[in-house]
Amino acid sequence: MKLSIIIPTFNGGTLLVSCFRKLLKQKTKFLYEIIIIDSESQDGSIDSIRKINEKSKIPLKIIQISQKDFNHGATRNKAIEKSVGEIISLITQDSIPADNHWVENIIKTFIKHPDIIGLFGKHIRHKHHPKIIDRDLKLHFDYMASLIVRTIKDHFDYSTNTQKRQLLHFFSNNNSAILRKVWKRFPFPHVTYGEDQLWAKKVIEEGYSLKYCEKIAVKHSHDFSLLQHISRKKIEIQYFQKFFNYKMTYPYRTLLYLNLKKLYNDIRWCIGNKTKLSSYTYVMKTFVSNILVGFEKKS
Repeated sequence: MKLSIIIPTFNGGTLLVSCFRKLLKQKTKFLYEIIIIDSESQDGSIDSIRKINEKSKIPLKIIQISQKDFNHGATRNKAIEKSVGEIISLITQDSIPADNHWVENIIKTFIKHPDIIGLFGKHIRHKHHPKIIDRDLKLHFDYMASLIVRTIKDHFDYSTNTQKRQLLHFFSNNNSAILRKVWKRFPFPHVTYGEDQLWAKKVIEEGYSLKYCEKIAVKHSHDFSLLQHISRKKIEIQYFQKFFNYKMTYPYRTLLYLNLKKLYNDIRWCIGNKTKLSSYTYVMKTFVSNILVGFEKKS
């Protein structure tokens, strides 16, 4: 088996079903399997997948775990242990391959670049999400494209240049693939968030190389509620401060200035691109969550 696709799930709904259907349509000469590790879904999505798979020749394994036992790193490791592929591909239940060559392109990238041990691809907005997310994703992945191969060439620069270090260890298991032989040595850390970037930091510091691949794309985006925005922002701040020692908060006046400037530019973009109300709402939710969460608390 050349490739194993790992998908952690919980009430994945129609996006999960769409993801699964797209995986079954992949055009490749290589053998691949799909492994779903599910945390007690009750929305019928797993039953739908079982039914769809009845007419498929693609091997499918469904692993059931308790919802209380879910852990971003440990759960993925558990699924990988049950897989047999030389290459392990990791996506999420709301990530849908953008085309029918996603599997083929992943495998061919590893064949063409035997020096890399992991890769990640870009994200494209789901059509039902605000248009401004297109801009944000494009800006992010254009920046990722500024450094295609991620390896540490200058250890002094890596240790002192925070911006460069953040670029080097960025990795996303919403759309990634790694070699099994390296995973055996470096499984994902047991953390509740951000197992992908911690893993990437570890392997590049061990001398391995990762790659950003623009053509390996998935449809993946979020349109969180305000409370979800606030919760996600808190998690990110705590995560990067705890595991990377990155400063993620600002004095309140600085925070207000930076976010008012961003708000002004975002609204101008929405007006210039004649977006719908949903984009303005998205901008405001982002602004409010940044202001409420991103300030430096006095000790």
